[in-house]
Formats: sequence, structure tokens, C-alpha cells
Amino acid sequence: MSERPPTIGRRALLQRGLVQGLAVAAVGAGLAGCTPDEEPPDPGVPPEPSVSVTPSAAENPFGVDPEDTLDLVAFPGRYGAPTFTALAALHTKAWGPGLRVTEAAKIESTLEPLFEADEPPDVFVNGGPESLPLTQAVAEGRLADLEPLLDAPTVDDPGITVRELLLPSVIAAGSVDGKVRELHYALAVWGLWHSSEQFDQYGWAPATTMDAFVDLLDDIAVQTSLPPLVTAGLHAESLATLLCHQGVKQGGLEVLTKLDNLEPDAWTQDPVFFAAHRWEEIAAEGWIHPDSAMLDQLAAEELWAGGGAALVPGASWLASEIELPDGLTPGFASLPLLAEDDQLPYSALGTDPGLPLAVCEAADNRAGGLEFLRTLLSEDGMRTFHEQTGSVCAVVGAADQVSDPSPTLAATLDAVAAAGEDLFDLRCLRWYGELRTTARDTTRRLLAAEITADQFVATMQQVTDRIAGDPTVTKFQRD
Repeated sequence: MSERPPTIGRRALLQRGLVQGLAVAAVGAGLAGCTPDEEPPDPGVPPEPSVSVTPSAAENPFGVDPEDTLDLVAFPGRYGAPTFTALAALHTKAWGPGLRVTEAAKIESTLEPLFEADEPPDVFVNGGPESLPLTQAVAEGRLADLEPLLDAPTVDDPGITVRELLLPSVIAAGSVDGKVRELHYALAVWGLWHSSEQFDQYGWAPATTMDAFVDLLDDIAVQTSLPPLVTAGLHAESLATLLCHQGVKQGGLEVLTKLDNLEPDAWTQDPVFFAAHRWEEIAAEGWIHPDSAMLDQLAAEELWAGGGAALVPGASWLASEIELPDGLTPGFASLPLLAEDDQLPYSALGTDPGLPLAVCEAADNRAGGLEFLRTLLSEDGMRTFHEQTGSVCAVVGAADQVSDPSPTLAATLDAVAAAGEDLFDLRCLRWYGELRTTARDTTRRLLAAEITADQFVATMQQVTDRIAGDPTVTKFQRD
């Protein structure tokens, strides 16, 4: 048997070409830093004794040692690498210069050798198309329980806990089997983007039902030379998520529970099939841009913003991903109902794990990782995040974080306010990597008119059943 090659340590790997490091610089101070007008201390005068101030339990609930280094691996994605550098600077200001930020385009393949070598980073952003499957990470004991973070006092008010600050739906979205494993930092909801100017010009309005949506797409095709829709075929699992969101609106939260719990009729249940069938009709009409199958989300959004299509499915991070041209005011609409008698209202919104952060169980500096997340939820942290991205954090009263939101942010905040408590999230595609990969390919083919809705749900159910029956795959339940 061949010998296993030696593992590569964390720091050696992060410094190689697999990822691009972004160091947070520190500034040292000492005698050499005196200005020309300053005189060095008189050696004949004994120095005043230094006073050591120990932070209180409220100020340092996790027992952070400022001497310990903190390693953060971040998928830059839609929020950009400078965002993490700016947020890291807040932690550095409070706890010293020992924080390193490393950018990684592929989280799973970057972290896997680090986990194998038992040298994971302290905290990481679990984003991107190659994110770490949550169930696998939890089953292998790789992610720390974030309950201590939720029970800790906030940075700005020791009388309020982090749990009280976060939206309940966000806590639920990051939970696996009753324990919180991820902090979903950004407020992100899914819907349809359009140009307000274009809709006003032609007298169009967002459709509240799929019948009205089909009529709208037909009007767009007749009145303009534009393809009505452009989608991200290379990230088509996002479209599978939207399709499921429509099924949840029709059938209620029971639809969500069946999907996440890998039930025998998870994908073949009527609301999910009806949603797939309506999108099959849309694809058959030729209303989806012919280049969609080869576009990622960024390219699809840029094509739409450049006037190449009237509508693009997406989420509230739009302004963080692309630069909108002058004269384009984005309008955001919730997904149309499958029928007027759907169980949830049109205003209901599916949420997304916006900027999911996790602390590693085997981290060298787990206390520092928890404190970093607490710092992100401080007033300074939330303000910095908004200034860097134009987005807001997933906290109670998110709209109060900014006084003058951009048109993009204002549109999504209005939608969130209209949704009220009708916010929900699909988890099975994050929990099970094979299911997510299958959804990407199968949904791309459905929207390219290569397969039917019957074939779509049959394929998705077949993979669901295989995962459900595989004893080597750890399963998780949605309550």
C-alpha cells in the first residue's frame, strides 16, 4: 500500500496559490515613534507603574487572550474581500493585531485539507457554489455550537443578548438538530428584479400570481425585442430554491418540512410539481434568454442591468454584486403565487443564508472566533458592513440601521416589512451536497426546455430517496 503523502499545515496552505491572503496590518508604537519635538524619558526618573485593566465578563464573555492569533477564511463573493478586511479591522482595534484574513474562492476544497490536518481556521465564511455541506461538517464534529454567542451580551448593551438582537428566522436557518452552527449575518431575501423606469414606460406591474406572470412575460415579448427573463444556469440551484419557495407559498410550511426532511414525496408533492410545471411552460415559450444556461448569477445580473432582459431572479445582495448603471432604479418583487388561494400571502419571502459564518470546533482560538462574530453584531460592525456593501444585517429592526438607504436596499427593506413574520428558508440544498449538485443540473435543464416537470421532480426525488436511505449520510430533521 502506498504511503499517504504528508499533510500540509494550515499556514503553509493558506500562503500558497490556492487562496489569496489579505493581511490586516498592525501599527507598532514605541520610542522610535516619538515626534521630533518629543523628548525621550529621563533615565534618572523611574517610570510610572503600568496599570493592567482586565476586561469585565460582559466585555470579554469568552475569555479572549489578546496574544492569540485569529485566522479567518472568507469567501469574498458578493460582498467583496475589502468588506472582511474592514470588519477585521474592528476586531483588531479591540483585541490587537493578530487577525489574518484569507480569501478563498472555493471553501470546501480549501478547508478540507486543513480539517484533515486538524489545523482548521478559527472562523470562516461558508459561502459560494462550493460551500461546505452543513450536515457533513456537523456530523464530523467540525463546527462549534454557537449557543454561547447567542447567550452573550451584545457589545453595545450588556442588558441585551445576541439572541435578542437576531431575527428568529435567522437563528432557525443556522440551526441543525436544535443547535446553532452558523450565524447568518446579512439580511438576504429572494425575489425578482426589474427596472422601475422600464416598467413605468410600458405600464407593467409586478405579477402577484403565475397566471398574471405569464401574461406579463407575454406582454414583454410582444412589446419589446427583449427576452423577458434571464437566469443563472451555472447556479441553477438558486432557481430550484425559488421554485420550492413558490411551492411553500401554495402548500404552507408543511411543504418545507417534507423537502428538508427528505420525505418520500418531498419533490413529487403537488405544490412543488405545480411550480415546476409553470416554469416548464415558461421555458417552452422561449421567454428565457438563450444564453442563460451558461451564465453565473453575476453575469445574469449584469446582462439584465445592461438592458439584455426585463427580469432577473435574484436576492437582496444585488447592489453588492454589480454596479448599476445611471438611470436604472431597481424594483424588487416577491415571487408570484401559484394560485390566488395559496396558503401564504404574495408578500411572503424566502430567505437566504446571507453571509453564513461558522467557528471551527477544533479552532486554536475558538474564543476569538466567537468574539469576532460578536464584534460584527456591534453598532460599529453593522455600520461598517452597510458602508462597505450597501446591505444590512439580519437583526431586529434592520431598517433602522440606515437613515438613507439606496434604492436597491429600500426596495428589499420594503419587501421585508410587507412580509412581516412570513419569512421562511429552504435548508435541504445546503444540508446535502449531492442534492444541491443535482438541483443545479436538473433545474438548468428544466429552464433550458431539455426536460419536463415530471422528469425534474422524478430526478430530484430519486436522489432524495437515495440520500434518505444511505446509512453513511447523517440526516437532520426540521421541526
